[in-house]
Amino acid sequence: MYAQPAKYVDTFRASLFDNQDITVADQQIQALPYSTMYLRLNEGQRIFVVLGYIEQEQSKWLSQDNAMLVTHNGRLLKTVKLNNNLLEVTNSGQDPLRNALAIKDGSR
Repeated sequence: MYAQPAKYVDTFRASLFDNQDITVADQQIQALPYSTMYLRLNEGQRIFVVLGYIEQEQSKWLSQDNAMLVTHNGRLLKTVKLNNNLLEVTNSGQDPLRNALAIKDGSR
């Protein structure tokens, strides 16, 4: 089972129907027992999500309406319950940031 975001947390739907960026008060964010993130999908409004759980090294970020973004090492891998979901990312083994400390002068 995963943690449910607090009810005041705005959702993906709000970002679709409202033209303003979402802002949550710093005090509210600090009071949450979860990791949180602001994000923007394409040219849409900024939204706010919470980390629901981590499974097999993948972070599952949830909105209030249970839309989900799956990330690994900060990279978006998959989305769930959006109008146009990202189903998978291929060739993630060739991610240049996977060994970011080994990158020197723009190359390995």
